[in-house]
Amino acid sequence: MRRAVVSLLAGAAVLVAVGCQSNDTSLATRFGDCTFAAHAVCTHQNLAALSLQATDLTGADFSGSDMTGTDLSNAILRDAKLVGTNLSAVDLTGADLRGADLSGATLFRAHLEDADWTGANRSNVGYCETFFPDGTVSDCKDLEVAGGNGQTTPPSVTTFAPSPPGTCLNDAVGQGIEVAWKVRNANTVSFLVDDVRATTAAGTHGVKRVPVPCDGQRHRFTIQAFGTVLPLATKSFSVNVGR
Repeated sequence: MRRAVVSLLAGAAVLVAVGCQSNDTSLATRFGDCTFAAHAVCTHQNLAALSLQATDLTGADFSGSDMTGTDLSNAILRDAKLVGTNLSAVDLTGADLRGADLSGATLFRAHLEDADWTGANRSNVGYCETFFPDGTVSDCKDLEVAGGNGQTTPPSVTTFAPSPPGTCLNDAVGQGIEVAWKVRNANTVSFLVDDVRATTAAGTHGVKRVPVPCDGQRHRFTIQAFGTVLPLATKSFSVNVGR
């Protein structure tokens, strides 16, 4: 995830709010019951897959909300409350998190490269393949239950198979095959080709284009599902990727 994918509904809401530049500073981006501005209170909301890059959210309270896949790159979250917030697959690259309260938050597959979280409260945070500000990446062996949702069931993969037509596609999106997937009790998933991570996704199901060259060779495709408790779930299949 280098840029969060904005859902059609979320994108429409943001475009209505900020589609035109204005000198009226009373205008603010909105989605549902939330106004995205400094000191906003948006607790226990579904705020997944929004585009909020470079937004000033100083002192905002997103405690208990689901912000899976949201783009918060270069956002100002100084002294923000993110207690028990689901920040899986979130892009926090370059974000200002100084003094923020991240206690109990979930940061699975989150990107924090070049972020500043000096003085942030990071107690009981759930890390798993998290990209830290210093460039290091966490493993999952010390994974703790986070988010305060009481989830104790490990994730599982119920569906992972080539999606029709099942052949390699080569178009404006790029080369690859599309896979159908469905998981349970997972916050985020990764897709691997020949044991090398190729792409990620958030949510519980969908059809995903997995990049792979149309070289006529046999390749192994794997899905990894990450939840709030271990172990992670995996499922694989192999297929000849024809031209």
